[in-house]
Amino acid sequence: DMQGKRNATIEFSWLIESGLDTNEYLAFDVSVDGGETWTEHRQLRGNEDQEDVWHAESVTLTNIDQLRIRFRGEMSLSWEDANVDDVSVIAH
Repeated sequence: DMQGKRNATIEFSWLIESGLDTNEYLAFDVSVDGGETWTEHRQLRGNEDQEDVWHAESVTLTNIDQLRIRFRGEMSLSWEDANVDDVSVIAH
């Protein structure tokens, strides 16, 4: 609930483990229209971005009608892991 506000800052920490290979990733997506459309804002990529290290992120959005956020990943093996923690949405 944005409580009538139309701007927000989303903060979170995330990590991909060293088992992720090229073309495997964890992504952060945002919808500002209640899920009708989605935009990818960040991505951690296996064998490209630093692995086994927490990354702090901050994304500022404007002109929000209905905010939705999601994290999605692509991994080929069941033992490959990615983690997300400390998610907060600050409306302003």
